[in-house]
Parts: sequence; structure tokens; C-alpha cells
Amino acid sequence: MTEQTISGDDSMPPPINNAAGEWYYVENGTRKGPVTQSTIEQLLSEKKLEPDAQVWRKGMKEWISIRNSELFRLVESEPPPVSGDQINNSIVWVIALLPLVFGIIEAYMATRPEVVLARRLAMIPGSGLTEFHEREIPWQITMAINSILCLWDERRLNKAGHSEKWMTISAVLLVPVYLFLRAKKLKQRPIYAITWVAMLVLSIILVASAQS
Repeated sequence: MTEQTISGDDSMPPPINNAAGEWYYVENGTRKGPVTQSTIEQLLSEKKLEPDAQVWRKGMKEWISIRNSELFRLVESEPPPVSGDQINNSIVWVIALLPLVFGIIEAYMATRPEVVLARRLAMIPGSGLTEFHEREIPWQITMAINSILCLWDERRLNKAGHSEKWMTISAVLLVPVYLFLRAKKLKQRPIYAITWVAMLVLSIILVASAQS
């Protein structure tokens, strides 16, 4: 079995009449094969391939999805994923604005008299406050809230027919990556992902200004 990076295309080529038995398929951006039709069927049944995975065999001009190929009968009982313009983006917009919310809270807490006093004392040698922490909200809390919301959104996408392993992983560990990949998967403009980055930068500026 060989692998080679490729780019997919969902367009439908003219029908193929020859009976070639060897197929190639795309998994995680790489070409795999050749395999038989029965192997493709087994991969589908084991959920290792999705109905919209790209396939190709000799005689075809380009890669097409299994759903649009001669193998369509293997997935004809599976409905296609819900289109991106039908997906509710309310959760991801909450995620996109969270950095600013956390920034405002931290900036407010940083201006409290007791916090200002502790910060000034920490700058005095021998004050015993050399381990004063600048962050008012522990990073574990912000990470947990972001992860919960991303996993909630990813669960909704899964029910809409958009299931990818990388989405679950990035939802837990890398919020901006999840947002950009989500936009790409749903063929949406990554406005909410860009907003998250902008809100993060703005929150850093707010907190720095409050602490100065």
C-alpha cells in the first residue's frame, strides 16, 4: 500500500464503464491503495472512511467522493452531511468572544486596591511577596471552559454528519486551530476564528494596561 499527498475534489466525472477492480482512496490527506471494492466497503462499515471520502481508479479523470462514484450503492443509505450554511454558529461565536470576556474580568480584578498593593509590595526586595502572580484567572479554568464549549460544538457537528478525529483533539487542546479547521470543513469564512485571535490580542492589551 502506498501513500502520497493529494488534494481532493468533489466534482462528478463522466460515468466509468470499465470494470477495474482496484481503487485508491484518501485518508488524512494521503493517497492509499490499491484496494478492492470489498475493502472500501469494510472501511466504510468500520467508520474508517466517510461517505464523502475521495476515491479514484484507472480510467477516471479525477478524484471524487464515494457518494458520487460507482461505489455510491455502498453509502446510499447514508444521508450527506448538513451543509455549512445550515449549521448554527452560536456556540463558536461565544468561544470567539471569550478571550475578551476573560480579559475584561482580569483587567477589572487587577485594579482592585488589594491587588495593586500586593503587586507593589512584590516589587520591594524582602517583602516576602516575590511569588505574586499576575494572572487573576487560573489558565486551567479558561482552558476548561473553552474545551467544554468546543466539545459541545463538535458533538453538534458530529450529529450533522461532520465527523473527524482531528476535530475532537483540537477542540480539547487548540481552540484557534479547531475554529479554523471547523470553518474549512464547513466551507465557511473563518471570521469567528479570526475574531478569537483579535479578542485574545485585545484582552492582553487590556490586562497589561490595567497592571501598568
